[in-house]
Amino acid sequence: MSIKKVLLFLTLICFRTEAQQLISINSILPKMDTLKESLRIFYVLKSSSEEEEFRFKTKLNVLRFLPSVGYDAFRQSPMVTLNTSSLYGAINDKRERKAKVSSIQKINEVQYNLDLSDIISLYAGLKRKIDFYNNQVRILELESKRFEITKRTYTNKELLPSEFLAKEIDHYNFLNTITQLELDIFELRDAILNKSKKAPYERLF
Repeated sequence: MSIKKVLLFLTLICFRTEAQQLISINSILPKMDTLKESLRIFYVLKSSSEEEEFRFKTKLNVLRFLPSVGYDAFRQSPMVTLNTSSLYGAINDKRERKAKVSSIQKINEVQYNLDLSDIISLYAGLKRKIDFYNNQVRILELESKRFEITKRTYTNKELLPSEFLAKEIDHYNFLNTITQLELDIFELRDAILNKSKKAPYERLF
């Protein structure tokens, strides 16, 4: 268990109350369209940055294919020479650079769709966890009422200490289960935010 997970778990335990609040997915996570747009912007910027870097690294390649400039001693005049291999090289280099840019775009598009598929899957899993958690919270309300009856029964000396202790352990184990479910929900929420590039970050520039 990570330090962050331990701290969150202890926080939830310390501030745990019998009356648990139901969780709505929209209260803890942006809508799917917002997550999708955040991811799309990230990959558009990533692709643009990689294309710009590639163009910068290759922009001087054209110098290799410029005509040769010399001097014709016989004619006593400047001479410009352009052979077919240089012409072919220039055309081929242009095609290669165009193909590389296209490759960068396609790779980022594929990765975008893979990440989006993961987000959709995680989002559906989060909804299921929240539904299960909310059902457990409703059960907890009934369990808490039953435990109050158990405490009164014990106070009235109608229950053995060992029996009360067993029921008390069961009650707090159930509370810990609720806490763990809540912890799992927020961990999954954070995973979705990170995957969609929607998590808060600090700008470098």
